[in-house]
Amino acid sequence: MHWITLTEKTARGEHPIHVNLEHVSSVQAMDGEVTDVWFLAGQKDGKITVTETPEQIFAQPPRKLAS
Repeated sequence: MHWITLTEKTARGEHPIHVNLEHVSSVQAMDGEVTDVWFLAGQKDGKITVTETPEQIFAQPPRKLAS
């Protein structure tokens, strides 16, 4: 699994979230300040909004999370 850490932006503020890139179907830059990350069909949440740009997301080296 290829996990990265992103900063999710919600109405309650920003917080770190771990994302498995194997479950991501697309990444879309929105207004220059946020990026929408879409997940494959069948995943619990269909989309999250993060503060990282698509370039920052894909520049992160994937890592394994501790079990």
